[in-house]
Amino acid sequence: MTRAPDLEIYVDQIDVEQSITWLSQLFSKVAKTKKVKGMPKQSFPFVFEHDHRQYEGVIYDKVSDGFTSIWLNSDQLPWQDDLALAKLAAEQLSKEVRVTQGGWGPEDNPDAWLRIMPDGSTSEIIWKS
Repeated sequence: MTRAPDLEIYVDQIDVEQSITWLSQLFSKVAKTKKVKGMPKQSFPFVFEHDHRQYEGVIYDKVSDGFTSIWLNSDQLPWQDDLALAKLAAEQLSKEVRVTQGGWGPEDNPDAWLRIMPDGSTSEIIWKS
């Protein structure tokens, strides 16, 4: 199985500080960084360290229906894909988490998502985010 080039999950009813706190439990160092010109006002860039290497990420606060996006820009993390990270997040945060079913390519349906619940159950949904 091919590793995802990056990871992105959407967590229900979580704010930026809660996101940073959770990420700090997963990685040795997590720190907010300065926004790059042109970034949306609800975006909060950060850096994190894993296996002595530094990576970048962005939290997009309340981007759709109360869900916050957490994006990790690395293919060198412990999770093979978005779904693996989403299952962990749902369990640890006791919140609903969503991920795209496919990718963001032209052949993928952008409204096809997976809903992961804290009890581990997963269902396919249509989400016009």
